[in-house]
Amino acid sequence: MDKELSICLSTSMIESFDLTNKVVVIVDIFRATSVICTALSQGVSEVVAVNEIKEVKSFLNNENYLVAAEREGRIVEGFKFGNSPLSYLDNPNIVGKKLVLTTTNGTRAINSSLDSDEILIGSFLNISSLENILIEKNKDCIIFCSGWKGLVCLEDTLFAGCLASRLLNSNSFFSQCDSVILSRKIYDFAKEDMLNFLIKSSYKERTRELNIGADINFCLSMDKYDDVPFYKNGKLLID
Repeated sequence: MDKELSICLSTSMIESFDLTNKVVVIVDIFRATSVICTALSQGVSEVVAVNEIKEVKSFLNNENYLVAAEREGRIVEGFKFGNSPLSYLDNPNIVGKKLVLTTTNGTRAINSSLDSDEILIGSFLNISSLENILIEKNKDCIIFCSGWKGLVCLEDTLFAGCLASRLLNSNSFFSQCDSVILSRKIYDFAKEDMLNFLIKSSYKERTRELNIGADINFCLSMDKYDDVPFYKNGKLLID
């Protein structure tokens, strides 16, 4: 039990962590990392995560690329795809395509983690496969919650607590991080009914008029996919 586990609760906190030789797990449950896991598992060949909308506009007329842009939970005007994982389900038009994605929080978290040894993408949709990979690796791990514009959000913290509990219970990790204790307590409190726990979350309140309840239910589903996306040479891929 020699691998250390930490949790960063928002993008504004990541500068306090030393990423050297660490595996960083990016978490944006509602909805960027859920989108990435879904898109790749459904046939997209790679995902390129960028921070700014202007960076994706140059791909709009390239037939090899799908372009997705989200801000404040909404599809950015002029784009076909946003941040809904359901857009990529059973969609033959995405198979073999490359996806360029920009979101409010998740893609920024990815690009804030480039000094780490490895970047993996986590969601409830692939949590068991992610758990197994992290146990197998001989590296310290930081679970990096994207949060909301630098603030903490419940859904990412809930996932972090769930994954942390699994990793610590495996006796493959130890932790001296208060964020781990906090996240695990939240998960223990909410795990019997996560959806109901999140009803009054800031995300739910912000997006109430968007009618994305189906997205939220999907993103809280466990183990739909075996694949764990990883970052390599500017792209997110699966084996």
